[in-house]
Amino acid sequence: MLGNYCRNLGNYICRGLTPRLARFGIQPWMMNLCSVASAVGSGYFFFSHNILSALIFLFLNAVFDYMDGGISRALLSVGKAFSRYRPLFHVLSDKLSDVVIFWGMIAGKIVRWDLGLLAITTSLILTLFGRWVQHKRLFNLERSLFDRADRFIVLLLFCSLGRFQLALIIVSILNIVGLIQRLYTFIRAILPKSL
Repeated sequence: MLGNYCRNLGNYICRGLTPRLARFGIQPWMMNLCSVASAVGSGYFFFSHNILSALIFLFLNAVFDYMDGGISRALLSVGKAFSRYRPLFHVLSDKLSDVVIFWGMIAGKIVRWDLGLLAITTSLILTLFGRWVQHKRLFNLERSLFDRADRFIVLLLFCSLGRFQLALIIVSILNIVGLIQRLYTFIRAILPKSL
């Protein structure tokens, strides 16, 4: 929901940048690697209780995640094809980033381990279910009511206020709401229309 506003702002700010990066040969996988590297930085700084640095790297993780999508759209608009493994690599880098950040928070003991594992588990289940549905081509998956951009906003906002546990609770709730939405859409897609 809020992520749409940030995405639209990003589209406005970067509308000239991402096509230029694509023309210079920057590939989406390069942004995925930068995203994972910034997540490792964020996780490390959460672990070492350097919260400002952790938030800066978390913000960079969000920027690289956005740039990955922008470059993909720019390349697709000029007819460039991707490897069939591109979606898998993208999902793996996103989930690895989430796991590393949450584990940094758990290992640094700034959040309870059970809340960290809940955030990791719900994030993985939401994404894996969505990818399974897309892989099986059961139906066109709509964007979740709350997507990754919303989770970034929650993490950045509440962690900057020192409310780490609350941030993970809200992220977990958003993941569960997204999963319920996807399950509802899945059930409606597989049931006969006459019911």
